Amino acid sequence: MEEGFFYKRRLLYVLWLLCVIFGSIVVIATNKGDTIQFFNQFYNDITVPIFTFFTHLGEWVGILIPFLYFLFFKPLKYQIGFIMVALATLVLVYFFKQIVYPDAIRPIVFFEQQLVDIVNRPEISLNRQHTFPSGHTTAGFAYFFYAALCADKRFFQLLFLGLAFMVGLSRIFLIQHFVSDVVAGSVLGVAIASVVYYFVIHKNGFKASVFNKKLFYG
Repeated sequence: MEEGFFYKRRLLYVLWLLCVIFGSIVVIATNKGDTIQFFNQFYNDITVPIFTFFTHLGEWVGILIPFLYFLFFKPLKYQIGFIMVALATLVLVYFFKQIVYPDAIRPIVFFEQQLVDIVNRPEISLNRQHTFPSGHTTAGFAYFFYAALCADKRFFQLLFLGLAFMVGLSRIFLIQHFVSDVVAGSVLGVAIASVVYYFVIHKNGFKASVFNKKLFYG
């Protein structure tokens, strides 16, 4: 990719890379599950709904928010690119979870094996398999990092990046994923967003005039 592509968006990539480096250090320097146990101290009736909201941004809500943003503020090619991001995310997450790492256990199974009690609300279902990479984190970073790359204003760039980060953090807090799962998910999500943005938007992959027009004006 061209130097200008990264340089123009260097703040987004630097902030994301710092998070990846920090997460990688945590994975290397701590025992598996330590971070979840640390956050579990703050698991209560206030924090759980907050992080549950953010984890839903890695689901259909995470598709709706950027799509509406593109629908009203960006030309048609941005929406097409976003659809490509969503489809690529669906395929790649399935590939890694179901085919490459089908037996990777979730945190709750790990803690059961270690005979460690974890505070958890009984109404929240904890998955037991297919932990690597975190699908919600992959989706969150794919959707919102793509939106951040597309955004013109710094406020929206940082807002979208912050939402992606909170999706990943929520998966650790809610005892659904290890830090390594979240780090890997963010890398995969950013890779998807970057590749689609580069070819569809930066290289203007859809050159017909109709793709460069907004559906709504005003």
